[in-house]
Amino acid sequence: MKTSHFAIWITDQKSDEEQTAIGCIQIDQFVERFQITLNYWDKATFQRKWREAVKRLVLGANTVGLMTWMTSPTVKDYRRAWILYREGHRVFIQDKVLIATGKSPKFDEEEHLVEIPPRNTVNEDGFRVSEWETSLQSLANYLASSAHPRA
Repeated sequence: MKTSHFAIWITDQKSDEEQTAIGCIQIDQFVERFQITLNYWDKATFQRKWREAVKRLVLGANTVGLMTWMTSPTVKDYRRAWILYREGHRVFIQDKVLIATGKSPKFDEEEHLVEIPPRNTVNEDGFRVSEWETSLQSLANYLASSAHPRA
């Protein structure tokens, strides 16, 4: 059986832009760096929210969002998140830009993303959507470990 690995963290690397930092996600062998905004949540809040979301998925939620570009939920602005879709013991992960409209994105009272768009594997132009797959166990392992790789 293939061993899966999942981790998400904020690097020590400095971003070129003010009020941003560099995050990193690892899904098995895939590693991606991404920019996070620090003008609403600080680094500790991002890391806490990511762990809370992963825990909700491990405990039975079907979808969660790991926010990477967060602004106040009352502000009509775009946001960005890694969306995790649970299907049994498999988890599919997509990087999504969430455009503020009258209906979405929406957050609960603890600022967890709710009303996540359904998983689509093909976009409106007929092209495959980039996504990665890992196991639910890899997410449980992430929660059990406080350590993370440095890429």
